[in-house]
Amino acid sequence: MKEEWLVAFHSTHHAIAAERLAKSSGWMVELIPTPRDISASCGLSLLFTDATALEREAITRKLKENNILWAGVYMVQKKAKGQKKWQLQ
Repeated sequence: MKEEWLVAFHSTHHAIAAERLAKSSGWMVELIPTPRDISASCGLSLLFTDATALEREAITRKLKENNILWAGVYMVQKKAKGQKKWQLQ
């Protein structure tokens, strides 16, 4: 099943490196401001809007292999009235 999720980062450097790595690997991603309800990050997150759980595992594995640190991986818990609730995975 396709999911919407994001990776929050500890630093802008890691967020930009992760975006570059994901795009060069063929994944569709968008670098966005970290949502307000996710506070433990640098302010930038990588949004995946149409990925499977297997792709999520492959992406986090690739980040580890390239020494890119992240603050957390979050999934959309629910959408209501245009707002999304994120849950740490």
